[in-house]
Amino acid sequence: MVNISDTVYKDFHTNSSSINFKIDFLENISNIIPKNAQLIGINDYYEAWSTDTDIYYKYSPYLIRQYDGSSITIYQSKNIPFSYLYGILRGGITEKFRDDLLKKSSIGLHASMVYKDDDVKIFIGSKGSGKTSVALNLVHQGYTLLTDEFISIDQSGHLHWLYRSPGIYEYDIERFFPFARNLVWSESKSVVNHEKKSLLQFPELNVPLNINIFNDVTIFFLTSNMTQTSDKKNFIQSFQSQIIDGHGAYKYKSHILDYLFDNMIISNVLQINNKE
Repeated sequence: MVNISDTVYKDFHTNSSSINFKIDFLENISNIIPKNAQLIGINDYYEAWSTDTDIYYKYSPYLIRQYDGSSITIYQSKNIPFSYLYGILRGGITEKFRDDLLKKSSIGLHASMVYKDDDVKIFIGSKGSGKTSVALNLVHQGYTLLTDEFISIDQSGHLHWLYRSPGIYEYDIERFFPFARNLVWSESKSVVNHEKKSLLQFPELNVPLNINIFNDVTIFFLTSNMTQTSDKKNFIQSFQSQIIDGHGAYKYKSHILDYLFDNMIISNVLQINNKE
């Protein structure tokens, strides 16, 4: 039987006792969402309901996740495969850690970040743009992965980040990252597309890092959503250390990055135009 507390520790490199979560099995969960809750969002994967204190994510009539800003509870009324159940818990823990980081920072970025000696690289882009792929390729070249999920920036420009095990699809391991095969330790099933991702285990970082975005970082903006295998392979292979000086430019439309530029928070920026 899988120990979820141990899984959380390995995934997030944190003591699971610092995270308040529980999984309850009930015969009937139809009354979990209060009658005064308001529907605040709906998509193909879940409904989101809100009260003054809690948010409820209803994935199905037999699966609900509750979040009150500090603790996470998952209610299930039938047995759920572990990979899918953990995917939902993992999403909740990630949300909590992002909230915690933003309490002491003014800006958050969905990004990956690696470092080697004094060289720190950040890759910013939308889902599917290659943030994890580029970071893993550099890890294979001797870099250390700091995050492939979330970075926050405080008022002084110092970076704080959320570590969790990077997850990649099985077909990506076969085609692009055969070296990662020995790093797989668990799996998580996506709520969005119901595909399983293999979770990769990297050593914990035992040396504290003090990284400032004003003078320690090179930032890359990744623009394309790589849907073709050939596009992804060419893109990953182009990020070799000897040519990572970057060429090309584009106009990025994100209001967060516009804010960064307008307030001169980002310096030493390299922009990559990833052609489809």
